[in-house]
Amino acid sequence: MIAQGIFYKWVPNFVRIPVLLLLYFATLNFKGVFQGNTTDIFSDLGVYAETYTAAYNAIYIGMGVALMIHMRFAARFSAKTLIVYGLVVQLFMHIVCAISSWPLLTIIACFLLGFGKAAAMKELYNFWAAIWSRDGDRGRIYPFVFTLGLAGTFLVYWGMTRLAFLYNWRYAYLLIISSLSACILLAYTLFEHHPLFRPLPLYQMDWLGVGLLCCFMMLINYAGVYGQVEDWLNSPGIRFALVLAPAAGLGFLLREATVRRPLLPLRLFSTPHYLPGLLLFLTTGLYVPAAVQFLYSQEVLRLELSRAVELNLFMIPGVVTGAVWAWLWCRFDLSPLVLICTGMLACIGYNILFYQQLTAAEGLQSFWLPGIFKGFGICILYISLGIQTTNRIPVKDLPTGIGFMILIRSFLGRGIFSTMFTYLLYTGRIYHLNNLAGHLDPGWRYRWHGPSAASDYYVFMQRQAYLTAAKELTGGIILAGLAIVLALIIWTTFLQKDVID
Repeated sequence: MIAQGIFYKWVPNFVRIPVLLLLYFATLNFKGVFQGNTTDIFSDLGVYAETYTAAYNAIYIGMGVALMIHMRFAARFSAKTLIVYGLVVQLFMHIVCAISSWPLLTIIACFLLGFGKAAAMKELYNFWAAIWSRDGDRGRIYPFVFTLGLAGTFLVYWGMTRLAFLYNWRYAYLLIISSLSACILLAYTLFEHHPLFRPLPLYQMDWLGVGLLCCFMMLINYAGVYGQVEDWLNSPGIRFALVLAPAAGLGFLLREATVRRPLLPLRLFSTPHYLPGLLLFLTTGLYVPAAVQFLYSQEVLRLELSRAVELNLFMIPGVVTGAVWAWLWCRFDLSPLVLICTGMLACIGYNILFYQQLTAAEGLQSFWLPGIFKGFGICILYISLGIQTTNRIPVKDLPTGIGFMILIRSFLGRGIFSTMFTYLLYTGRIYHLNNLAGHLDPGWRYRWHGPSAASDYYVFMQRQAYLTAAKELTGGIILAGLAIVLALIIWTTFLQKDVID
């Protein structure tokens, strides 16, 4: 594997692949906010935790929209320019996230960071696609991409959490900033500039459509994330967002239906497999969020943050196994329906194993098997649904289709379901705590001695209330997942066979 077409001729062949790997790893996995150290951040700054949930969602909103306009930028700027631009934007936005004490600024920085990630990621993807497959076969490329993206994300989260635990959350960003600076230096020094023969202007782009789509997604992000802390419809801000979001969405659709060069051609939704694939990607939000496991490790097992995030490392063997499995499946051109159902059943298997282990006496060693199941299932779902959703899209519309797919997969699917799970756990715990308190023996205070005993009993009730709420939610996820698998099999087999073929 030798990367051609971007490096200067004097760059040795044994340097090219490691440099591309380093740049692609950094672009995929450096995400502005990181799951493990956000607790330290909002505790230090005295802001809502929802700020960093909204910021994480904003990354994928920016990245999805940026991919939808990438073809126009690729026709205006060279590959080296886009890669260096993307890395520079990521560097400055990580600096903002590291020094900012203003929640809104962090959200805006992560939104802009998504644009930088998309610019560099798409150009680097093109080179890796040429390395893995001469004809652009996504069945060969996606296993590599999602192995690097998913496993790398778990490693980076754990590393950032450890650095924040040992030193400080701001110092943890120094590693990211230093790595991005090295990537910029490598790209600027080793990549050759190939000017375009006839660059196209940018003024013909549907900038109003870009603005309407960004406004629509960010309003949904605000309403979905901050609804819990602002008491939903009792908040004027939430009411305003819920009124303005449909207006922005409708305006975007009308714009795309009438403009000459639309940002999102509506003909994409009539492409075979695209709309069903988006709906299936939306359902992956049931399986991907780690909110239940993370809160369980914090609230019940009382693990420190670095140990709680360490549980994600158990998913890495599952991710690697799932990537190999999906590659072999695509290599021998086997049924995509079976592959998709395999991923869903693996995620359901994770929830079944997790449901059985929802007790107050588990340790880290109990999570290795559920973690492997979850990593295996998520990797297979991302690969199989990604291939299936985009396999009929024309090449000229492919970046646009992938960008909108990322908005559905990583924001609407994962982000909204994660927020919903957190809210259901919160309300469920309050309900069961009140229920336990209502059945409390009034004479318990005479059988417990001292205030410490009363405090211990209250903590015990809190843990039991959370366990009950977590079991109810996990059981609901299992039933919903089985219903989706059954509906998919019935629909594909008996009603409309060309949904997945």
